Amino acid sequence: MEELVKWMPLIVTCVATLGASVTYIIQKHIDRKSTLNKIKQETYRALLSELFEQMSNNTGEPPHRLNALKGEAFLVASDEVSIAIGAFFRRYIRFQVKKNFKILQTTRV
Repeated sequence: MEELVKWMPLIVTCVATLGASVTYIIQKHIDRKSTLNKIKQETYRALLSELFEQMSNNTGEPPHRLNALKGEAFLVASDEVSIAIGAFFRRYIRFQVKKNFKILQTTRV
């Protein structure tokens, strides 16, 4: 029993250090996840805002900012969201090509 009492301060210190380390790691994980979610929200908001701006203006200019934001969205998005963004932009590009082709046909007549 005296041996256990002799080691008690070291045991208590080790348990306290282990508990503090686990708490710190969990808190850092929560902070990183929160930061990533914030970045995702900002990126998605900017992407959608630029997409709606591009669709409403329809100036015919290349969508450089939209393409840059799409790239940023692919960096932070999950697999499911990346697949959905890719599918949406493939449809959007097809629509733009068809629309421009129709405009080209009407201007030639």
